[in-house]
Amino acid sequence: MAKHVDSVTIFAIQGRVFDSISKVPLENVQVFFIDTGYDDVRSKKAHRLKIWQSDLNGKIEARLNYYWGRKTSVFYSHPKKTFAIALSKASYETRYFHFKESQLEGEKLTYFVKLEDVYMDRANKN
Repeated sequence: MAKHVDSVTIFAIQGRVFDSISKVPLENVQVFFIDTGYDDVRSKKAHRLKIWQSDLNGKIEARLNYYWGRKTSVFYSHPKKTFAIALSKASYETRYFHFKESQLEGEKLTYFVKLEDVYMDRANKN
């Protein structure tokens, strides 16, 4: 018999974002979390959850307490525990970064997502 189990995973996301040509920090870059392998329902819909936006210096420093749930039984596989981070700003191409929890540094329920320096390209206007 399957039962539903709720859980929480905490993500600490850090990085900086710049224009790829001018190297100027980009302010107000929207940061989205996309569940691709935690929650039974949300991971199938690729729903974007806005969690932050970059500051005046292009800095991203976000913390997300992500509550998720799934069915458990001998017939249901364990969660893949994968997710994506999307960075989006008007007039720029959206950047996606894909992660597996098993490849992140962390302890217990908290994992560190290090984006480092991200350079965004201006969108082509054809």
